[in-house]
Amino acid sequence: MKIKPARGRVILRLPRDERKDEITESGILIPKATKSDAESRKDYAEVYAVGEGKILSNGIVLPMEYEPGQWVLFNKYAGMQVIDANDPDHKYLIIRDTDIEAVIE
Repeated sequence: MKIKPARGRVILRLPRDERKDEITESGILIPKATKSDAESRKDYAEVYAVGEGKILSNGIVLPMEYEPGQWVLFNKYAGMQVIDANDPDHKYLIIRDTDIEAVIE
C-alpha cells in the first residue's frame, strides 16, 4: 500500500483482528458481530508512517514526535480505518497526532 499521511497525521498498523465471541461471568454469549470496529479494536498500535508535521499559525513547521516502529496508545474511537486489498490481514488507522496519548517503551 502506498499511502503518505498528511501533515499532523499518523498511520497506525493495528494488531491482527482478535475479535472473538465473549461469554460473560453469568454465562451470556455476546457474539463478536455485536461490537463495532472501534469497540473491538485495541487501543495500542505500531506507528506505520508519519506526516511532515503541523504548520503553526506563525508558519513554522512543528516536526512530528513519533516515528515508524514505535508502539503507541491512542484514543480508540479516533481516526479513519483503512484496509489494504493486497494485505487484508492488517488494518491501518489514520489519526491526528494529538489522538496519541502515550508512547509504549
